[in-house]
Amino acid sequence: MNLNIDIYSNISEFLNPSDIKNLLKTSKFLNKNVEFKKYTKELIFNKSANIIIHFWRKYIVVCKAYLNISFLTKKYVSFYFFKYLDKEHINNWYNINIEWKKKIIDKYKIKKTDTPTRLDLYKLIKKIPVEDVLSIGW
Repeated sequence: MNLNIDIYSNISEFLNPSDIKNLLKTSKFLNKNVEFKKYTKELIFNKSANIIIHFWRKYIVVCKAYLNISFLTKKYVSFYFFKYLDKEHINNWYNINIEWKKKIIDKYKIKKTDTPTRLDLYKLIKKIPVEDVLSIGW
């Protein structure tokens, strides 16, 4: 009887938390054993915590990589603005009234228009250096 619990406990170390729960539900023998139930609860808790920790570590690494300006290219930033900037804000960004921002934009602007399109904004941002686009902001 104790041998079966040892086998199940060794197997459960290599299973996902959901598979451990399913194993516990399907076996009447395991479900009646209080020690094994306690062991599986601790194992599921530890495995779930490790999954969450690994996820956040990977997320932080990815965020640090994308926040580093050297990884950003003009094409990526221009595409990001093209895709995610709302239509209402395109004109405000293209024809900005703040003096120092306007100087940067006017230096690279070829087309003067009161109603710019997403494509106009994309072409403009593609010409501006990434540091300047990030300093101008959203």
